[in-house]
Amino acid sequence: MHNRKSPHDGHNFGHSQVIFWWLYRAADTKGKTIDFYLSRTRDKKAATAFFRKAMKHHGEPRTITLNGFEPSHCALRCMGMRNEFNYR
Repeated sequence: MHNRKSPHDGHNFGHSQVIFWWLYRAADTKGKTIDFYLSRTRDKKAATAFFRKAMKHHGEPRTITLNGFEPSHCALRCMGMRNEFNYR
C-alpha cells in the first residue's frame, strides 16, 4: 500500500523545478563537436572555464567564431587574445 496521493484527488503529487543549463561548444571545420562545457551561468567566468578547458585538450585554435555575447569576448581578451576572433 502506498501513501502517495494521486494527482487526481486535488493534492500535489510532487514538486518539480526547472534548471537551465548553458551549453558552450567547440566544433571543428566540419561542424563536429570536439569539446563542450555545461554551466548553470552564462557569464565571463563560465566562458573562461570553457575556453581554458577546450584549449587545454585541443591547443589554441586557428579561428574562433563568436556571437555577440560580450562575456565570451571579454573572457578571450582577459586570456590575452586581442581581436583574434570572428563575429557571427
